[in-house]
Amino acid sequence: MPHDDAHIRALLRDWLELYPTAMSIQDESEFTAARQQLDDICYQIAAIPSTGAVGLAIKAFLRHWVEENELFPLDKAILEDAARLVPETAPLVAEWLEHDRQRHAQAAFNSLKAFPGGQLN
Repeated sequence: MPHDDAHIRALLRDWLELYPTAMSIQDESEFTAARQQLDDICYQIAAIPSTGAVGLAIKAFLRHWVEENELFPLDKAILEDAARLVPETAPLVAEWLEHDRQRHAQAAFNSLKAFPGGQLN
């Protein structure tokens, strides 16, 4: 298979197939091994130069998974673009965006509770 966006997309499909199984593993050593497989696929993808928007979108999508950081507006836009350009990523993008929304809502709630004299009913 030539090293281009089609190859990157094929590797992404491998990653997407493995991801839900890996995330449901309870045993720590089995989880570590599955996580390593996911990382290995990411490294393979990173080593292939993108030849277009699809390859770039896939790399942006996977960056979020690897970084596991708070989503900033640009990150959200990149993930939304990835979902639009690479529809296979849409379910996980939606899940991550919802998780980020819930985290911000909880942080806002906690800030209100911590406000001096603030009471929530």
